[in-house]
Amino acid sequence: MELLNVESREAALPLSALRLVVPPLRLMSAFLWQVVQRRNVTQYGKLEQFVVLVTETVPDIMSRSLVNKLIFHLRKKVILELCLKDKMPDLWIIQAHLDSLRNLTHKCKDVESEIINNKFIRLVHSILEDAEKKENFIQNVFPVEYGSGYDAVLQSLAWEFLSRVEDLLPVPNLKETASRLCGGLSMMEEIVQPLSDPAEIKDVLQHFKTKRLHARNNEQSQRVISEMSIPPSAEVVCLPHPLAQETVLPAITFEHEETLPPTSIAQETIIIESEGTENQSESDQAAIRHNEPVSELHRRG
Repeated sequence: MELLNVESREAALPLSALRLVVPPLRLMSAFLWQVVQRRNVTQYGKLEQFVVLVTETVPDIMSRSLVNKLIFHLRKKVILELCLKDKMPDLWIIQAHLDSLRNLTHKCKDVESEIINNKFIRLVHSILEDAEKKENFIQNVFPVEYGSGYDAVLQSLAWEFLSRVEDLLPVPNLKETASRLCGGLSMMEEIVQPLSDPAEIKDVLQHFKTKRLHARNNEQSQRVISEMSIPPSAEVVCLPHPLAQETVLPAITFEHEETLPPTSIAQETIIIESEGTENQSESDQAAIRHNEPVSELHRRG
């Protein structure tokens, strides 16, 4: 699955305007995705909370092993952030996170996860108790085991989970939404409340109007470039070339005829005329020179 790049997003809209066109759960998912992609570790707890809430309600949204891996990755990053960001970390908060990680490990009943997480817990205790081990961890261990590769796995897991949430909650179209509305006129004031301050509605409409205009302009530009790229000779490429005809036609013309002798037709004509000239009278030769048939001269004579 291709991951969305935040840096390539479209022009941003104010949150109040986005709320007019994006459903709340999708807006929340988009925010949590940005949290992971920007590696905003201080907000990882929000994503973990959302993952737990969704999986408790929809257990089969993703395999339990992947859900556990996502939660463990989030929790470990939070713990390491607390351990490394300050010279004097809050040991009570860190211990609370470690206890929570240990409890989650026991609940998942996964032997491999239990071994890995228990090793991590011992590692955290060692770097908190020994300054030299902490320095060595920061310099040599953290970049390899919890650096960019770790973050890439975390992003992949988060994107997979949030994508499945999106598939679970499709946005209904106008007809479907109208059929699900209940309450009638009693809900009118709350629903049409944005009309009391239409500036945000205008911002949204202008945003998508500009986007549609740019799309049309790009389409026209691509069409013009495509037309200009056609070579001028393309229209006459299929016309036959005289030389090509001369080369090809003899082979086609004599395909079903008998094979000619080695000498050409022109050579045979010269030989025949030479032989005939020796045995002809002067009158016959004159007839030949004047292109008059010999038989006609004899008849007249």
